[in-house]
Amino acid sequence: MIALVTYRSRYGHSRRYAQWLAESLSAQCVDLDESPPASFDGVDVAVVIAPIYAGSLLDLDAFMKPAIAAPATKLIGVTVCGGNPESADTKKILDGATAAATPTELSNRMRWFHLRGGIDYPNLHFADRTIMKFANQRIKQQARGGDADAAEQVAGIGKHLDHSNPDALAPVIAYARS
Repeated sequence: MIALVTYRSRYGHSRRYAQWLAESLSAQCVDLDESPPASFDGVDVAVVIAPIYAGSLLDLDAFMKPAIAAPATKLIGVTVCGGNPESADTKKILDGATAAATPTELSNRMRWFHLRGGIDYPNLHFADRTIMKFANQRIKQQARGGDADAAEQVAGIGKHLDHSNPDALAPVIAYARS
């Protein structure tokens, strides 16, 4: 199996998962911002790993365009977010983001997985801090309503949180090898 792992990352969580996955699959690991692939010729499995920001994925055109032109390539998408992807509210956001980012012609070919990354509040860019102020208001309200996942996020506001775990890649690896 020839695999290619691509990623976009702002604070390192997606990059870390991409490196772990590439190592597990003996694959090349490519930063889409530095050297996007022109095609997936000869690639059996192509993976894109990207973070969720403000409820959406970063631009994935550099992955989707060659994916459309490679009908024989198995396509895998992986989202990375600071929240718990098992939470119903977070899962709803992730499913909406992946649906919006996946071109119609790939919707039946692309399998998405959701992993937990983290957030580095002290090093957020100004725009990201502003977005997080609004998101944190919603999260605090959910925590007051008894949402345990939201309460955990509230406890981490202002801190460096990293929930990245290479073991979380097990279902992605199994699917890539299947």
